[in-house]
Amino acid sequence: MILKYKAGDSLKTDADKIGISDMMSGLETVNTSFDALYKTRNTQEAALSGPSASSLKAAAIKSYEQFCMAVELSVNHTPGEVFTALFNQMQELREKYALLLPRKEKKETPGV
Repeated sequence: MILKYKAGDSLKTDADKIGISDMMSGLETVNTSFDALYKTRNTQEAALSGPSASSLKAAAIKSYEQFCMAVELSVNHTPGEVFTALFNQMQELREKYALLLPRKEKKETPGV
């Protein structure tokens, strides 16, 4: 937005007419400061060491399977609108994202 504002003289003229030129300058200053802080934080976060995502995959799959089982058991043994709606939403997501997986991975995909 700031780049478009600065690129066109007509926008600057219009901003002067409605009295928001100072606000746009302040927005640019704050945006520049925010961007610098954001980049610094990303650099700091990237430098932190932690487990790789692939090393967490097995635990995540197991937790997901347990969650799916808990939802399925809830639907079957304590039926209600909330559990049924959750189960149906989860099923829609599984069907949607199963189409995105390569064929060989479809067999490994956990589900209910």
